[in-house]
Amino acid sequence: MKRTVLVTVFGLALIAAACGGATASPSPSASPSPTATPTPSSDPSLAPAAPATWWVDPLDLPLEAGSQVIRGFIVEIACASGMSPEGRVLEPTIEYQSDAVVVTYSVTRRPGGQDCQGNPAFAVELRLSEPLGGRVLLDGSIQPPRDATVVP
Repeated sequence: MKRTVLVTVFGLALIAAACGGATASPSPSASPSPTATPTPSSDPSLAPAAPATWWVDPLDLPLEAGSQVIRGFIVEIACASGMSPEGRVLEPTIEYQSDAVVVTYSVTRRPGGQDCQGNPAFAVELRLSEPLGGRVLLDGSIQPPRDATVVP
């Protein structure tokens, strides 16, 4: 009987970890609340990272060709019990192409099982090493990458 219980608990942990797509869309006008931090007993650097969807702050649109600092918002895709990703946002991966700049944000996952009630928007500031120019800005968290100037 103990083996059955252990298998069931392990199965529930896998189901909880797989619920990353079940997030609520935040309101882009809502102010992110950077008050949550990872639990003190955990080391977030040891947890795997997951992509976060992102978009340009609508107040910064339209973007100028000389733009190198762009304000935006991210939303963690993985389940995080509705907690802020503050302190868990990794440096974005930026791919400079001739016609696009593809930016992918990742967030270190919270340890343990998490509820999938949706996650809050969190303000970020993207710093490009070269001006945007005439290129489109894309969110690389999904394939194909989507237009990051449109709120998801």
